[in-house]
This record gives sequence, C-alpha cells and structure tokens, in this order.
Amino acid sequence: MPHCADSCCYTNGKISTTVRFTDNPATDNPVTDNPITGNRITNSRFINNCICSTIHYQAFMPIGAQLLCMIFGYVIGSFPTAHILARLMGRTQLEESTLDTTPHTATIQRIWEQQKLLQTQALVAFIDTAKGFFAVKIGIMLGTSVGGVDTFIAPALTGFFAVLGHNYNMIFRRAQSYGRGLSVVAGVMLAVNILPAVIFALCWLTGYFVIRRSVYVGVMTGALATPVLMYTAPEQLSRVFMQVRCDAIAPFTFFVFILALQVFVRHLEPIRTMFDQDESTPDE
Repeated sequence: MPHCADSCCYTNGKISTTVRFTDNPATDNPVTDNPITGNRITNSRFINNCICSTIHYQAFMPIGAQLLCMIFGYVIGSFPTAHILARLMGRTQLEESTLDTTPHTATIQRIWEQQKLLQTQALVAFIDTAKGFFAVKIGIMLGTSVGGVDTFIAPALTGFFAVLGHNYNMIFRRAQSYGRGLSVVAGVMLAVNILPAVIFALCWLTGYFVIRRSVYVGVMTGALATPVLMYTAPEQLSRVFMQVRCDAIAPFTFFVFILALQVFVRHLEPIRTMFDQDESTPDE
C-alpha cells in the first residue's frame, strides 16, 4: 500500500505543504505518473482516497507591519500638494471659477492667469498621481523587509490609506477641501494594475459625452461602473496587467471597489451642487 510523505517549506512569503506519493515495492500494480504533480503513484484505489496536490497558505503579515503600512500610506497621501501650490500662486483655491470675471479683466492678463492656473492644476495632478504610485511601492518594500512576506496586503494598505489621507487630511486640516482622490487613485492603479484605470477612463468618456457634458458626471459614471466591470472581467485579463503579487483575484476586486467608493463619496458634493443649480435655474 503506498503512503503519503508530507513536506513543508517557506518560500516567498508562502507556506507550501506538498503531499507526495511514494512507490510501494510490495505491490504488483504498475507505477504511473500522477497528472497533477508528476509524482509516481502505484495504487489506483489509494488515488481515489488521497489526491496528490500542492496546497498553498498565504503567510500572515504581522500586525505591526500592517500598522506601519497604514501610517506610511496616510502620511504620503496627506501631503497637501494643491494647498501649497495655491499659496505659492497667492490663491486660496485652484479652480477657474475663482478668477476675476469682470469685464475689465477680459484681457491678456486674465488669459495668462488661466494658462498659469491650468499648468498648476496639471502639476498638482502629476504630483498626486506620484503620491499614490510611490505609496504602493513603499508598501511592497515594507511588506518584504518589515513584514517578511510578499503579499498583496502591504501595497493595498498603503494605497488605500494614501487615498484616505488625501481625501480626509487630519495632519494638514486646512488642505481638507482640496482632495477628491482621483489622481491618487490613478497612481495607485498604475502601480498595482492599470486595467481599472483604463476602464474608468472609458466610463468617464461615456458619462461625459453620452449622459452630460460635466466632469463630475463622468467621474461618477466611472466610479459606479468600474467595480462592476472589474467584477465581471475574466480573471486572466486582470492578471495580465497585475504589477504586484496577488494570489487570489477577489481581494484585488474588493480593493478596486473601496477605492471607487472613496472617489464616489468625495464627488457627491459637487454633483449635489450641480443638481441644485439646475433646479434653481428657471425653465425657458
């Protein structure tokens, strides 16, 4: 009668327990190769009762390392990019609606101010995207160096808390009104998996050109549709663009959902303001 010999090893942040069959010289049954593992087996009745396989267990990341990922992510996300650049321009906000629109300012000076404002907004978007990108990279390093494991938990924690720190800045309270999280989420997705960012962009274009010519409508369309489309997308497609280690696709899908939820919540206020303005506008 053949018997199982178990072996256990710890590699790359995962505990692998391998069940293998050994040959039994006392049996007359022919020796064949198991199609699952390639190990040689001898008794067909024993095969029915014991499936030869390799079982992987995701190593647990220490609580201290998880807390460190949360702290680093939140601090990175709390960097008040828009607040600092607005102060350097001598402004309180980086929105075009705050420009002086009186008739005597419709000159080259106002056009120059608009161009300077657009350039500053682009710079803010770039820096905020970099915040999300480097937060994920730092999470990967913290997971391997401090936590001792290569797991999806570390970059997911730093990425999520980077967005959280950007949207709800408790370190620089004066900068709370600036963040809506879209650029930081884009940076996180660039470092984790670019597929949700591409889907979001397509949904944004659909909402903007099909539903209503409003940036906020496009954002809300993307925030609502992206998690659903990622949930229904083939797993192989998601894995093609995966930049970090992710053994199961379900945690990544949930990660996309909670990031989209943050974007959705932060854009409720401008959407509500837009609808209030529509209701206050008299019909012609």
